[in-house]
Order: sequence, then structure tokens, then C-alpha cells
Amino acid sequence: DSPDDLSILLRSLEEFCASSSMSVNVKKTKVVIFFQSRAVLPPPLFVFDHKPLEVVREYKYLGCFFDEKLSFSYHVDVAISRAEKASFSLFQRLLQLKNMKKSMKKLRLYQALVLSVLLYNVEVWGPCISKGDLKKLEKFHTSCLRRLLMVGPKFPVAAVYWLLGVLDIESLISQKVFKFLISI
Repeated sequence: DSPDDLSILLRSLEEFCASSSMSVNVKKTKVVIFFQSRAVLPPPLFVFDHKPLEVVREYKYLGCFFDEKLSFSYHVDVAISRAEKASFSLFQRLLQLKNMKKSMKKLRLYQALVLSVLLYNVEVWGPCISKGDLKKLEKFHTSCLRRLLMVGPKFPVAAVYWLLGVLDIESLISQKVFKFLISI
């Protein structure tokens, strides 16, 4: 829980690696200090094999960005950015496929190509996101669904969900997290 505790663990890992003829790539090893509010003090120095380890504010692990406050705000921003790129490609392709008129086919493509990117690893970060981040995700989701239906921003959100038979983002996240938890 303290910098000294981490230093002790790093020394133990260093000893284990030496006795097992294993190595750690210090260039890829980072330290994230998790806390509620930003400390004014400079971060402590952590070393492994006499080399300093970089202290970072966020770290990507298995496709999920963990930030120092465990708020996942940075991850949500990155996920939206990636999903925007995927949606741009999808909607460009849909314009080329003029014979694809059925909303359900478009919806399946959206779910496979865009929503899967947006909600990747949601079982990890979903329960922890703020209401503000949830609103960002919802805004993006409804914008894409409206484009699928080819309706404007004034078209009621409830009607969009009803016509496509889909859930809002908060319900989708809850559903995925619940399915994961009962599978454990």
C-alpha cells in the first residue's frame, strides 16, 4: 500500500527473476500510483535491476487503460475515438452499398464493427465509470443509431431504441457486466 511496500515487492521479484534465470523488460515496465486525489509531492523513485521505472498516469493493460484514479475516463475517451473511426468506415461502406436498406442488417453491422469496439472489456471498466462518461458513451451510441435509421437529432431517443429493438448504453453495460459476474 505504500511506496516502501512496492519497493520490497520489486526487490523480491528481482531476486526471483535472478534465481529463475528470467528477465523483466524495464523499458516496458511502468508504475501507476492509484489514489483519490493528486498528491503535490513528486512521485517516488522505483527501481528494478538498478534501473529506474517510469511512473505514468495511465497504463494500457490487455486493451484497457487504467488511470491513477481508476476512473476510466481516459479509457472511455480512447474507446469513443476508436469507435468513431470504426463508425466512419461503416457508414462510408453503407453509402456504397445502396441496396442495403434494411435497418436490422445495418444494426448487426453496427453491433459487430462499432459497438464491440466501444464496449471492449466493459466488464472491467463498466461498473466504475462516471455519469459524465456514461453520457459521452450514450451520446455516441444514439448518434450512430440515428444514422442507421436516417433520422435527425430531434427524433426521440425512446423511438430510436424501440424501432431498432436495442437498449441504451447503461443497460447494455449492466447486462454485459451481469453476464460476466454470473459466469464466474
